[in-house]
Amino acid sequence: FVLACAAITQVTSMQGFNGLRLIQGMGLGFVIAVSYPAIQEVFCESTAVKVMALLGNLALLSPLLGPLAGGMLLQWLSWRELFMLLTGLGMLSWLALWWFMPRNSDATRLPDNTPTTQPLDMRSLVRRYGALLGHVGFMSASVALGLMSLPLIAWIGLSPLLLIQGQGLSPLLYGIW
Repeated sequence: FVLACAAITQVTSMQGFNGLRLIQGMGLGFVIAVSYPAIQEVFCESTAVKVMALLGNLALLSPLLGPLAGGMLLQWLSWRELFMLLTGLGMLSWLALWWFMPRNSDATRLPDNTPTTQPLDMRSLVRRYGALLGHVGFMSASVALGLMSLPLIAWIGLSPLLLIQGQGLSPLLYGIW
């Protein structure tokens, strides 16, 4: 995510911009997918539930507050400067996680909830992913969840085009709307 934000500041074509935004989105997806297991691994159950609830609330508010904050910041910053700001905030977040998030050995855990480490076995990994991809219930639920999210994702992606270019709203009014 951070590298894509930094690279966007130097982009010279719309194709490059869109490609880097795709990488940026994949980076955010990775962060979401990794954060919940990492939280469960290092915190006891009651603390993990609280932290995950906080992250869930932030994830729900992000599509609402992001356009508002972005629209307000675009009143004073260029779009390149906005991506530089995102790069700096991403790096600051990474450093904060590095310094302050407990490691497995540092975490206070319940005795029956102690994590175990195992060496990476690629055959086992491929076999387990194959079983998961072949599980009809899991795949059905995954597709259903993706389809349920589609209208929100489409709105997040298309609303700037529809409202700013199509309806003539300023970036600030778009964020407020």
